[in-house]
Amino acid sequence: LEGMAEFNIANALAAMAMCAAQGIDLATIRRALSQFGTSFEESPGRLNLHDAHGMRIVLDYAHNPAGLLALGQVIAQMRPSHRRVIGMVSIPGDRRDAETIEMGRIAAGIFDEIVFREAPDGRGRPPGETNGLMSRGAVLAGMPGERIHRVVDEFEAVADTLGRGAPGDLIVVLPTSVAAVWSQVRDFVPSRTAGRPPCATPAQDIAPSQLAGVLAYG
Repeated sequence: LEGMAEFNIANALAAMAMCAAQGIDLATIRRALSQFGTSFEESPGRLNLHDAHGMRIVLDYAHNPAGLLALGQVIAQMRPSHRRVIGMVSIPGDRRDAETIEMGRIAAGIFDEIVFREAPDGRGRPPGETNGLMSRGAVLAGMPGERIHRVVDEFEAVADTLGRGAPGDLIVVLPTSVAAVWSQVRDFVPSRTAGRPPCATPAQDIAPSQLAGVLAYG
């Protein structure tokens, strides 16, 4: 990614230091780093790219606010080359409400359109609750409700997100089932009705009164 992912530069420096401490010569370290990329085979779930149907699709395992913020820095640098940025976002259900709301708030600052999903990471929360909290965070950040969509099932959410894409778009998918979702991405074929998939529930039904319980989180 030509240095876009600053966190990977930091990771590489840490790996270099560990190798040097173990006595590995610098030429070997340099050669290994020059051959390492972000392909799914080399680093599954870490900024894997797939170009198809006029779209660029990014698959990454960002699953908490810090990870999404770091990914957002990369997306910001990729954005000028694309028409829209559409994201599928989730967070495990056992995180605090404040973190879940924050995930939605951060997502609203990165994506033009969001599909929130839950399964298979509900971890005890009732179906729909995690998506509701993330949606509230996005609305609090100023994202219009019609650009927020909610799908519980992971694979349905992936299909929904990909189906919203069009040539020139950047699609960002944050999976739990990394290998299975990567296969789904590679096998995806747009339908004639691509752009408005029917399976998502829009978040237009989030009334201001429903936000009262989360305003304390800022």
